[in-house]
Amino acid sequence: MSENLDQFIIDKIMETLLKEEVVNPTYIEIDCQDGNVTLAGTVSSEDEFREAEWICWVDGVTGVDNRLVLYADNQVEEA
Repeated sequence: MSENLDQFIIDKIMETLLKEEVVNPTYIEIDCQDGNVTLAGTVSSEDEFREAEWICWVDGVTGVDNRLVLYADNQVEEA
């Protein structure tokens, strides 16, 4: 896949995250290499964790590596 398609995927995911009411994308980083999306950063709930991953499955995506960390009550834990 081309870098243009990877950038298109990133842009589409970010556009959807910004519209979504469940997920706050402020602390989420998105990378895409050959259709494989990597999420990194923090979310404040398990709902955000799951929804962010679900949103990534746009056309052209072949896999999602969800490395988001759940951040709640001043504690960081992996979801």
